[in-house]
Amino acid sequence: MKVVGLIRTIPIALLILLGAAFLVVLLVIMNAPNIYHFLAMERQVPAKILVVESWITAYQLHCVKKYYDQGDYERILLVGKSKPQSYATLRLLGIPDSCLEIVSRDRTFLNRTHSSARALKCWIQSQPEKIPGLMIVTSAPHSRKTFTAFSKELEAAEIDTQVGITGCPNRRCSPTLWYHSPIGIYFIMR
Repeated sequence: MKVVGLIRTIPIALLILLGAAFLVVLLVIMNAPNIYHFLAMERQVPAKILVVESWITAYQLHCVKKYYDQGDYERILLVGKSKPQSYATLRLLGIPDSCLEIVSRDRTFLNRTHSSARALKCWIQSQPEKIPGLMIVTSAPHSRKTFTAFSKELEAAEIDTQVGITGCPNRRCSPTLWYHSPIGIYFIMR
């Protein structure tokens, strides 16, 4: 008798589980246009150093040039896997060589953002003077993840540096219709 009761409850539990999964999928689909705006975080802090994730596109490097010209930045740090193309593009855009510095991270295929944050932490710790603030520039849909990774890494090391973030728009990914294209899904999910 107890086995029969168990068999009857399994389909009910399965139906409840499938119903809950359906509701989650429905909520995600209904809120899909808003996900981009949630991920594209913006937080301004006073800073003299602009930190750029070196994997961003050439178009987004034009955005970096705009931030550099508008702000009072003394230095641009290219953080991540060493990319001579990003360095060369910024030079071609008119940023002086003396203002550019590459902060390389370990060669890794997983947790690249966290690895870049660790590399920046090591760079900050090697500096003789205290750095009061950093402004990070990355791709807009990647900015919340970047801000979280860099803030936590600096906080864990007890480095008292304010972290700001800004995201450059991605021309290949629509902020409201990103889920209509594979490239948009890729940029949001990464």
